[in-house]
Amino acid sequence: MDGGGRGRRLAAWEIPCASVVDNAWRRFELPAPAIGIEGHLLALRLARPQAEGDPVTVWTSGGDAWPGPEASFDGAPLPGDLALRLRYEPGRMQAIASRFRRIGLAPASGMLLVAGLAFGAVLTMVALWSVPDLSPPGLPPDPPDPMPPAATGPG
Repeated sequence: MDGGGRGRRLAAWEIPCASVVDNAWRRFELPAPAIGIEGHLLALRLARPQAEGDPVTVWTSGGDAWPGPEASFDGAPLPGDLALRLRYEPGRMQAIASRFRRIGLAPASGMLLVAGLAFGAVLTMVALWSVPDLSPPGLPPDPPDPMPPAATGPG
C-alpha cells in the first residue's frame, strides 16, 4: 500500500493464493500507524507474480464509490472502484484536530475555544460558590450529615 502522495510504501503483504477464500473479505492491517496521510491519496496495488492456476479476482463497486483515480487492470480502467471496507483510528490529538477542521476551525483556534469555555466554566463556578446564602428567612437549617466524619489519626 502506497500513501502520502509521495510514492512512499506504507506496507506490503505476500499472501499465498491457496489461502484466499472465494468471495470472502481479506483483512490488510498496517504494521504501524500511518502518520501524516490524512487528506492524501492511498493506492492499493494487487499483483500476482506467477501466471499459474486460477487468477485472483477482486470485487468492484459497479460505480464511482471513491474520489480520485478509478480501479485499473494492466493500465486499463475497470468499471467502478475496488470494493473496500476501511477502518481508521487516528490518535487522540489527530482526532480532535480533524473534528475542529470539520466544523471549519483551525486546530489552534479550536483549542483556544475549548480553553476559553473551560476558563469561563471555572469562573462561573467560583462566582456561584462566592454568592452568600440567599435563602428566605425562616427556613429550617439543613439536616445533619448522617455519616460521621472519618477518623483522622491514631485512635
